[in-house]
Amino acid sequence: DAIAPRQPRHQVASKVDVRTRYQQGQWASGYEIAQVVELGYRVRRPGVLDTLPDVFVPADVRRTGD
Repeated sequence: DAIAPRQPRHQVASKVDVRTRYQQGQWASGYEIAQVVELGYRVRRPGVLDTLPDVFVPADVRRTGD
């Protein structure tokens, strides 16, 4: 039997915060989902076409305001 793929928690253009890699336990705001990929999300600043170089795993992305 085929297993249905999981629906991603965030959709493209969703406003999100990302867990920083420089200050443990801190979140950085002001990002949006640019692309949903197999391992997680590519994010960017709104209005900017370039994405950050890292792929963020789902545990490191939360909806803005959570």
